[in-house]
Amino acid sequence: MIITKTQLEKWVKIPKNIFELTNEHITEVDSYIPNYVEAKGLVTGYVVSRDKHPNADTLSLTKVDVGDGVIRDIVCGASNVKAGQYVIVALVGAVLPGDFVIKDAVIRGQKSEGMICSLEELHVKDIPEEYAGGIFAFPNPVELGKNALEALKFEGFVMELDLTPNAGHLLSTLGYAYDLAAVTGQKITLPKFNVKEVDVLNPMKVSILDDGCTVYHARVAEVTIKSSPWWLQSELIKRGIEPINNVVDISNFVLFEYGTPLHMFDYDHFGSQEIVVRSAHDKEVVESLGDKTYTLSKEDIVITNGTTPMAIGGVVGLKNSMILDTTTKVIIEAAHFLPERIQKTAAKFGRSDSSLRYERGVDQSIVKLALETAAYLLVEYADAKVYKGISTAQSKVLKPHTITFKTKYINKILGTRLTTEKIVSILNSLHFETKVKENEVTVKIPLRRPDLKIPADIAEEVGRMYGYNNIKNKSLIDDLAGGKAVEANKETMLRNHLASLGLNEAITYSLIDLKSIHDFNNIGEPYQILMPLTEERMVMRQSLLNGLVKTYQYNVSRQNKVVNIFEIGSVYAKGIEKKYLSILLNSKLNHNLWQKDNLKIDFYDAKGLLENLLSQLKVEVTLKESSNKSLHPYRQGYIIHNENIIGVIGEIHPKLIKDDKVYVIELDLEYLLSLNFVNDYEPVSRFPSVERDIAFVISKDVNILEIEQIIRQTARKYLVSLELFDIYVGEHIKEGHQSLAYRLVFNNKEQTLESSEVDKLMRSVMNRLSHVFKAEIR
Repeated sequence: MIITKTQLEKWVKIPKNIFELTNEHITEVDSYIPNYVEAKGLVTGYVVSRDKHPNADTLSLTKVDVGDGVIRDIVCGASNVKAGQYVIVALVGAVLPGDFVIKDAVIRGQKSEGMICSLEELHVKDIPEEYAGGIFAFPNPVELGKNALEALKFEGFVMELDLTPNAGHLLSTLGYAYDLAAVTGQKITLPKFNVKEVDVLNPMKVSILDDGCTVYHARVAEVTIKSSPWWLQSELIKRGIEPINNVVDISNFVLFEYGTPLHMFDYDHFGSQEIVVRSAHDKEVVESLGDKTYTLSKEDIVITNGTTPMAIGGVVGLKNSMILDTTTKVIIEAAHFLPERIQKTAAKFGRSDSSLRYERGVDQSIVKLALETAAYLLVEYADAKVYKGISTAQSKVLKPHTITFKTKYINKILGTRLTTEKIVSILNSLHFETKVKENEVTVKIPLRRPDLKIPADIAEEVGRMYGYNNIKNKSLIDDLAGGKAVEANKETMLRNHLASLGLNEAITYSLIDLKSIHDFNNIGEPYQILMPLTEERMVMRQSLLNGLVKTYQYNVSRQNKVVNIFEIGSVYAKGIEKKYLSILLNSKLNHNLWQKDNLKIDFYDAKGLLENLLSQLKVEVTLKESSNKSLHPYRQGYIIHNENIIGVIGEIHPKLIKDDKVYVIELDLEYLLSLNFVNDYEPVSRFPSVERDIAFVISKDVNILEIEQIIRQTARKYLVSLELFDIYVGEHIKEGHQSLAYRLVFNNKEQTLESSEVDKLMRSVMNRLSHVFKAEIR
């Protein structure tokens, strides 16, 4: 929202330190320009004569009077300069934007004692068409020698406010003036307009069929379309809005003055003398002022002539009733719409200055004043003949609500020791009515402040007006030692451990498409979003792998060949929220350029990472056959702990990823973090270890985990390490079989193991494997 000195000074006396007061008491200032045009030495002048330059076809010789008794010769290159114009003159020594200093000059042999300026040369943007492309000529005579910026209404600050969503009351000059008046001890008085009416009755009849519109006022006036007065045009230019014509400009001016949107219809193109506010029909199609086509639904509000929509209520006007240069009669609309209804429509079709204000909440009680202001200005600047009477319909009368609080609550929230009298004084300065009863204060909230709903909102108002800089800092005192919970520490440890192994942490979307919700996991009925932004963000995820796979695909498509990532996050179903840990791998964690193409991983790399990770929690698991359709049918398994399925491991199915082998792990982290484990200290053995290798041929149908379980059971307490180091399938191996080679490490911490003892254990292992699995020792 932009606040200008020229518009604000009509409401309050402006303090010199307005920038500081606004930042401290009202809202943050995004930008502050002391003068809209940063220039010095510009005065108003009168072109006494204009002659052709003798040495240049495109230049003119002018004589200019700036009111000091001296007629100056100025060479001008603008084609539109002529005698009798009141113009902007930069005298010798003047400084234009960009630090361009005007000096005496000789141009093509002719003396030039200054410069006649265009608005472009003053770096003015959004210039009306009639003033673009040449020097600026004032539309009406001005006092000579006067500060040109003042005559242009460009003198004085232009301040842009950085508004938070709950600061809708500051979306108007009046709303800002209320706050500034409270800070500076002033009062706001609303104007009264006696609109001059002609002796012709307003023929319009208004009816409301949708309660999303609470009140609708309409006036009718005959008008003359022409340019707005310069003061009005300058107000719009300073806000970055290009003036169009007097009728449209007046509606925009009132919008910024009161924060109340107006709309003007061409009466002759409206099609009837009836205004009906109703819900749109499903798939009703309309064309906006900007030539955009919109397809409406029942949640949208339309302003109709009884049958045909003429505007989308609170959002945008339509082309079929727009103001044209040929318009001679207008319908002036001033209405109030409920914020929640406009929010939905604006989210679909795009926000406008009008919809933004309706979304934040417009003061219903000031809508009629905005209408009368517009009618008054139309009489002044559009030669309007306003028909007698205002056509009105109202579906709901909004009334101010009250908030009750105790003084100690305000002081507790703010950390202050304000008295009840001080708090009441602050609220009264904001034009709030208050009542004090014992230790309670009841404040009546005006309709212009729909953002104030609970006592905490009142505390914020008191804090703003009192000044947060006036609240003393206090040290945070806490008798309890801070620190993370045990589960949080475990989670941090796992996160750091995975990062140390070379994995990158990813954070993916919690919302995914409905079609793939159960691709990797199914924990229950999915949560579906009521108003999803896109079809790809319709439901809450039930697995982190959906996001990790998309992250993998995104990176690979951008030639990032190594994608080893993990994520810790929540998954959701109806009545369920759980924390998961998921990992995606497509290359070895210790890869480097010397390995060249030896980056591909297999199931055992993923399994090794799983074991490494779970060893940090002192958790041992087993794997069990699984049947996830998104994983390779023969390279996947459930992760089991104490007969509970706590996750899954496997290779992504080739139908999802064709040209790469990608392995994933997903764990129920919430379950794992709930387990208790103790870091036991084990001293290093003083006695040497003994290594033995064993190789045998066994059926491929035998589960590796079952083999290792039998070996561990047989070797018992002296076996300290068991590692599979070779798998062979090929020549001399029967079909359906494979050769496995294990390395066993034995150690006795109490004495040196004899070779005979180890040999005996190895024979027991061989015999057990032969007996249980019919393995053939090699």
